Amino acid sequence: MTAIENKKSVSKWIHVMIALLITFSFGSIPAPEPITHMGMQVMGVFFGMLWGWCFTGDMIWPSILGIVALGMTEYTNISGSLTAFFGNTTTQQMLICMIYFGYMDKCGLSSSLARWIFTKKFINGRPWVLAISLAIVEVILASLVSLVVTILIVWQIFSAACEELGYEKGEDYPAFVMIGTLLAGSFGSMLLPFRGGGLLLTGLIRSGSGLEIPMVQYFLTVDVVIALLITLYFVVAKFWIKPDTSKFMAKCDYFDKIRKENVSLFTEEQKPQIISLIVFTIALFAVGLWPKTWPFYEILANLGIQGCVSLLIMFLIIIEGQDGKPELNFSNSFFKGVHWDMVLLLGASFPVADAIKSNDCGLVAFATQTLTPLLQGLGFVPFLVVSVTVLCVASQFAHNLILQMVFVPLTCPIVVAAGFNPIVSSIVIYFGCNFAYFTPGASMIGAMYFGSEWIPNKNIYKWLLPFVVIGSLALIAYMMLADFLFI
Repeated sequence: MTAIENKKSVSKWIHVMIALLITFSFGSIPAPEPITHMGMQVMGVFFGMLWGWCFTGDMIWPSILGIVALGMTEYTNISGSLTAFFGNTTTQQMLICMIYFGYMDKCGLSSSLARWIFTKKFINGRPWVLAISLAIVEVILASLVSLVVTILIVWQIFSAACEELGYEKGEDYPAFVMIGTLLAGSFGSMLLPFRGGGLLLTGLIRSGSGLEIPMVQYFLTVDVVIALLITLYFVVAKFWIKPDTSKFMAKCDYFDKIRKENVSLFTEEQKPQIISLIVFTIALFAVGLWPKTWPFYEILANLGIQGCVSLLIMFLIIIEGQDGKPELNFSNSFFKGVHWDMVLLLGASFPVADAIKSNDCGLVAFATQTLTPLLQGLGFVPFLVVSVTVLCVASQFAHNLILQMVFVPLTCPIVVAAGFNPIVSSIVIYFGCNFAYFTPGASMIGAMYFGSEWIPNKNIYKWLLPFVVIGSLALIAYMMLADFLFI
C-alpha cells in the first residue's frame, strides 16, 4: 500500500468512527424544548448517515447504518425500520424498474435506442439540442407519470449513448446532462396544478390561507418559474460549466453515415425487448393518467407502477427466447440492473425523514418556534430573501418535503397579517425548499445525484451552487412582478 493509499485508508476510518459516534451518542445530548429524547436520537441517525455519505464517498454502509440505527431508537425497532425501508413506494418502484432495465441491456437495446436518437437530423452534431430536448422530455414525463421511473429511463438510454460516444463516468458532458434532466424532472412534477407537486402546493396554500389559485394564474406563475429556472440552468452551463462536447462532435460523421445508409439499428433478437418496452411505457401512462370514472381504475390504482412492472417481468420469465431459455433471466437482470448505492440511499433517507416529522420527536415544533420570530417584522422582499435563504440551507439537513409541508402553511398567516400576498410567499418558499441538492439526505433529488456513478460529487456543489443563488434571485424578482401584474 502506497503512502497516499494508507493516508486515505486512515482518513476513511476516522470518518467512520465519527459517523458512528454521532449516530449513537447524539441522543445523550440534553434536548432543548420542545425536542424530545427521541428527537435527538433520530437527529443523531440522520447526521451520522450524512457524515458517512459526505466524507467517505460511500453511499452503501452509511445507509445500512441508518436503517439499523433507526431501529435502535425509541421511534421504532429493527423490524419496523426494515419494513419502512422496503415498504416505501419510491424504493419499490426504483428497485423493480432497475431489474427491468437490466433486462433492457440484453442484446444491447439501450445502445440501439441511443444510436437511433443520434441519427435524427436535429440531434446529430448538436449536443446542446440533445441536452435541452432531454430536459423538456423529462419535464413532460415527470408531470404525467413518476419522476423516479421516467428519470431512470432517460438516464439508462443517455448513459448508453455516452458510452457509444466514448465518454466515461465522471466526465463533464454526461454529468451536466444528467443533472439537468433530473433538475427539469423535479420541476416538472409541479407543472400541472392537479398532479404531483402541483397538487401538494395548491393544497398547502389552501390549508394555510384558504385561497385557491385559478388555473391561469397557476400557469403564469409556477409554470413560468419552471421555464425560467430550467433556462437559467442551461445559461449557467453555457458560461460556467462549459462541458466538453468534442467526443460528441467527433462521432457526427459516423451517425450521419448510419442515417444515410439506412442501416438497421435494431436486431431480430431485440423484438421481444422492444415489445416489452412498449408495454412498459403504456403501463406507466395507464397508471398515471387513467380516469377514476373509467373501468379498471381501482385495479390499476392498486397495482401501481411497481405492480404493473412486476407482472411484465413475470411474463418475460415465462416466455422462452430463441435459445429455449426464459426471455428474462431474473438473476442476471437483478445483478446487472440494480444500482444499490441509489436504492439504499433513497430507501434509508425516507424512513428517517418520516421520523423527523413525527410529532413525538418535537423537531418540527422546534423549527417552527425558532424560525417564526426571524420572519416577522420584515418587509415583503426581505422576508422572501430570508425565507428562501434559511429554508434552502435548512433543506440540506432536513428533508425538503417536510419543510415544504410545515412552512408553506405556517408562513401564510404571517404574510396575511403583514398585508402581503400569501400565494407569492408560498410559491417562493416551495421552490426555495426544492433547491435541496447538496447533501444525499436533503431530498430524493439529492439522493439520486449523489447515488449516480456518472455525476462526481464535486460537480454538484460547483455547478448547482451558482444556479441556486441566481435562481433564487430570479424566482423572487419574477414573483414580485407577477404580484404586481396579475395575482
